[in-house]
Formats: sequence, C-alpha cells, structure tokens
Amino acid sequence: MKSTIRYVSPAIPYAAVLVGMYGFGSAWAAIGGYHAGMLAAMVIGKSRAESAQEQRSARPILYLSTVIFAAGGLVFYLLWPYIINTPETVSRLQAFGIGGQIWPYFAVYFCLVNSATEEFFWRGYLGDDRKGLCANDLFFAGYHALVLLAFTGAIWTVPVFAACAFAGWLWRRLRAMSGGMALPVLTHVAADLSIVLAVHFRLFV
Repeated sequence: MKSTIRYVSPAIPYAAVLVGMYGFGSAWAAIGGYHAGMLAAMVIGKSRAESAQEQRSARPILYLSTVIFAAGGLVFYLLWPYIINTPETVSRLQAFGIGGQIWPYFAVYFCLVNSATEEFFWRGYLGDDRKGLCANDLFFAGYHALVLLAFTGAIWTVPVFAACAFAGWLWRRLRAMSGGMALPVLTHVAADLSIVLAVHFRLFV
C-alpha cells in the first residue's frame, strides 16, 4: 500500500492542476487539491524528510543558493514582455479566482505554505539522494510547465521545464549537503517570493 502510494504520488499535482485549473477554472481548487494530496500521501506513506546523510557546512551553500533562486524572479521579470500577455494574464488571474483583492492572500499562501509543503513532499517524502538528475526532478518540473501553459504559449514551457528540473535537482542536493529540510525550504521560499514579486510588479504596480 505505502509503496503504491509513493509510486503514484508524483501524479498528484498533474491531477490537481488538470481538475482544478483546467476543469473547474479555479487556482484555489488546484493548489488546495495539490496540497491535500501531498499531505495525505506523506501521512499515509510516512515522510522520510531527514534521511539525507551527506552533511556539510550549510552557511556558504545557503548564501549561494538563495542568490541563485532569488535571481529566478528577476529573470522572469525581465523576460515578461516576451512570455506573458499582460492584459490577458490579468483576466485569466481573475477567472482563476486569484486576481484583484484576492491576489495578496494567494501570494502569501503560495510563498509560505506552498514552498514548505512542496519541499517536504518532493525532497522529503519522495527524497532521492542520488547526485544526478532523477525522475522526480522531471515530474516536479513538468507540472510547473502545465500551469504556465494556461498563461503563455507552449514554446515557453520548454525553458521553464528545464529551469524547474534544475531547481528540483539543486534542492535535492541542498537537502543532502545540509542534512535536513531547513535549507531547501528557505531557498524555496526565496524562489517563490521572487516569482511572486515579479508578477506583482508587472501586473499590479
């Protein structure tokens, strides 16, 4: 039972996005279903978030990785005119239930709750200490591309997929090198915050 749940768990975000966003047209339904699915899988399958063995000094890694992840939002901000149609995106955010006055609440939830939950799920419960790229890095990247597809053309999902696969790999390595989940969670918060700020300044300022 537990092994079966672990085997199918990478499909959780895909089901949540397809049903929530593309089915019901609700970002809240998508992220709520995603988080509920991740938490259920971790509770039933027992998270092994602290299994990493390759412990080293975390401080230099923290500084470097935070800069790398925070730079993602800056890159997204600069590429925005080529990736996103701003008027259409405002309308779609409204349609998905996260535009206007709701946006700040979604942004805070996304930066704090989503960042931590994803790390304990992907790098904890589904953790893999191999040094090279693994299948779960690709599954992690794929669902982000599926979300972006609702806002831009398919061609831009390719570099986003590559960037998210790299991020997934780097977070796995950070967990292994630091020996715990604090470093991946903190840098994931930094990454999501930078993306949210890029969206905020492009759309609402």
